Amino acid sequence: YTLVFTGKPIPEDMPKTIPWEHDTKKVTEPPFKLMPWVKNHQAELKNKGSVPLFKPEKYQSDVYVHGFGDQGKAFKARSPKSESIFWLLQGKATLKINGNLQDLNFDDIFLVPKSSWVEFESMSEDCAILSTTMDPSNKSRIVL
Repeated sequence: YTLVFTGKPIPEDMPKTIPWEHDTKKVTEPPFKLMPWVKNHQAELKNKGSVPLFKPEKYQSDVYVHGFGDQGKAFKARSPKSESIFWLLQGKATLKINGNLQDLNFDDIFLVPKSSWVEFESMSEDCAILSTTMDPSNKSRIVL
């Protein structure tokens, strides 16, 4: 048995209805370095907590950076239809997901199931966690 990668999806593995469509008309911002962005927003992350990396009303995906200011806060995951991915960029954190503790160390990535309760149990002062949620129902909020 030989495995061949063609770069093409296997038709029977594809969902019957596609929940996410590529937007070929959207012009995005120029690339930037993530960690200097985090450093420039460190005071806001420490005091306020969550800061959007991109304007939520402009894109289908929600991308936020969470900081120390979110410690002790709980929220329902951003979408009842989509998982969220949490990636620890710096510092340390413990998340409580549906009552279960999950320790995160530098560069850890954690998949949070849809419709989960997420609580930022404990966070180091320099903590920065990137979260991403791709909710197909966000198509309606896009402004061209």
